[in-house]
Amino acid sequence: MRKHIIIWTDASWENNAGYIGVVVYVFDDDQFYFAHAPVPAWMVLAWTPGAQKIGQAEVAAEVIPYFSLPFDMLYERRVIHFVDNTSALHCILNGYSRVPDTSWMVNLFHCFNCSLRAQVWWEYVASKANPADGPSRQDFTLMQQLNAMEFQLNLNPDFWLAPAEHFFLPANGD
Repeated sequence: MRKHIIIWTDASWENNAGYIGVVVYVFDDDQFYFAHAPVPAWMVLAWTPGAQKIGQAEVAAEVIPYFSLPFDMLYERRVIHFVDNTSALHCILNGYSRVPDTSWMVNLFHCFNCSLRAQVWWEYVASKANPADGPSRQDFTLMQQLNAMEFQLNLNPDFWLAPAEHFFLPANGD
């Protein structure tokens, strides 16, 4: 049986711009991976207009790794996923948010996970203990110390804005 994976996610929102950071530890490889990216403008435009965007950015950070890492890396894998935002954590745990754009992202994750069949244990981590805090603020010092390998986040609007049935994949990931 394959060992579990640990994922940490974080988002920052400053000066009307968001940034996402992800750190992954794969026990099978004894390897850290990380990714980071600005929240794309198309995604922000799809969100409900309003002053606060950090909540949506935190939820986006939670779900993006599952669409970005190789399917077979996460398929039927046990995942411990740490999040430092309690509101985002509650949304993903409950599978619901009263904010439509947040609910949309949460639902995309749960639909996709029907095929991925990852057994995700969601857990809170304090911001100061979250290694994804650095990449979400474009600080890669810890990632360099951990010899972490970088991967790319899937922020393709054609993927994200596809019809819902797109997120239900065959069990083999094709």
